[in-house]
Amino acid sequence: MPCLKGKCAYHFVMAGTLVEDHFPDCEIERGFSQHGWRDYNKFRSSFRFQKYTYCYSCGMPQDRNHNGEGPGCHGDRAFKKGGKCDFEHVIFKVAFCIWLDRSLMERMVAELGVREPVDTLEGFIQWANTENEREGKYCNFLEAFLWLCGGWEKKNNRVFQ
Repeated sequence: MPCLKGKCAYHFVMAGTLVEDHFPDCEIERGFSQHGWRDYNKFRSSFRFQKYTYCYSCGMPQDRNHNGEGPGCHGDRAFKKGGKCDFEHVIFKVAFCIWLDRSLMERMVAELGVREPVDTLEGFIQWANTENEREGKYCNFLEAFLWLCGGWEKKNNRVFQ
């Protein structure tokens, strides 16, 4: 996660590159904004988490009953008065960018064994908000993020260094 701080989510999803986030001036994100910022806002605002399950700003898991799942890089800055999450929107943007790219989305659906219809924004939102804790899974938006990270790491084991 630390290497994604301040980086362009769209470049990361589409090319596996880590470049400075220069929204809204990113040429790639201009295409994204023409096709999806209203949809992204709808997607982003759909998440409602129970306390201490996920960070509302970035989507990282938090320690549930001190289970140790909260990443050390996340810290507690976001939870202090006036604090801000260093990774704001990163995981949400990555998951949404996966959905925008139909071929990438189809590959993810096949590899993760997604059974729900996710070809519409509403279907994707419903799927992304679903968690299967009994199977040891995170909320699906985070599973999508982890799937993408794993794919990039297989192609370039130094992508996160």
